[in-house]
Amino acid sequence: YGSPGAGQDVTMELSEVPLHPLKPFFIPLRPTAGTEKFLRVNIALELSGKHAKQFVNNNEKVRGAIVQILLTAVPKDLEYSHGKKALMDKMIAAINHSLEKTVVSGVRFTDVVIL
Repeated sequence: YGSPGAGQDVTMELSEVPLHPLKPFFIPLRPTAGTEKFLRVNIALELSGKHAKQFVNNNEKVRGAIVQILLTAVPKDLEYSHGKKALMDKMIAAINHSLEKTVVSGVRFTDVVIL
C-alpha cells in the first residue's frame, strides 16, 4: 500500500452515459399455460450523445416501439438475463429505426414487476 507521490493524479473518471428515464409501462403479457399476467416496467434509455435527448423527449415513436416489443414478451423472457438482453437489443434497434437516427445506445430496466 502506499500513498501517491508528488505530482501523481489519483482521480477516478466515471464514464457518464446520459440517461433518459421514461414514464412507467403497464403491458399485458402474452398468456402462458392459461394464466394472464401483466408487466409493469420502468425503463431508462442510454443516449448516444448530449443532443440525443431532444429526439427522445416526449416522442410517441419511442414509446410505441417499446410497447410493440414488450407486447411480444412472455414472463419467461424477463426471468433470465439473456431474455432481458434480447428484449433490450430489440428495443434499441426498434427505437433507432423509428427515429431514423442512432440516438439510443442502451436500455436499462430500472424496475420490473410481473403481476
